[in-house]
Amino acid sequence: MNFFQYDFGDEGWGFVHVTNGCWFGLDSNQQLILGSSVVTKLARLMSIQEPGGKIVPFIISKPDAGWVINGLVPFTLHVLQNKDELRYRDQWLYFTSEDVPSLMNYNGGERKCPRCKDRLHKDDLVVQCPNPKCRLIYHESDDRKCWSYDSTCTCGHSTKMELSWKPDPNDAPKRK
Repeated sequence: MNFFQYDFGDEGWGFVHVTNGCWFGLDSNQQLILGSSVVTKLARLMSIQEPGGKIVPFIISKPDAGWVINGLVPFTLHVLQNKDELRYRDQWLYFTSEDVPSLMNYNGGERKCPRCKDRLHKDDLVVQCPNPKCRLIYHESDDRKCWSYDSTCTCGHSTKMELSWKPDPNDAPKRK
């Protein structure tokens, strides 16, 4: 699961990847955080995998925890959607269902690259489109730059090796 959290030190939105079962809450300075340093637990971040392989992220929350999702008090169980805003007082996080594209070795079954139409072989360097509705796999090496050949995947997702959406820098929390 991926979130954006405002970092006052760097004065910008930082990308935070958390694992299933991670806590969402406050640290000892009453700052909103994700992870093992949570002192005051507001909610637990969980996910399940549906039979088709889709990951469904959700939050299990204390009913009176004092935080909101998209301006509304959440039920005890809330399924997260892309760009959900999680706010506690004057601090907030954004959930993103997007993953950062990354280079990896191919180890799947028989499949063809959608750009060059050549077969993908075990241990070929590849990039998988991070769009959950697409997930196509492209060659991406020094001699085969199928992923970066064009500015977008066939689904329209950007082929930059970064997230396509980030919170607006002007939409940052104010330091107390």
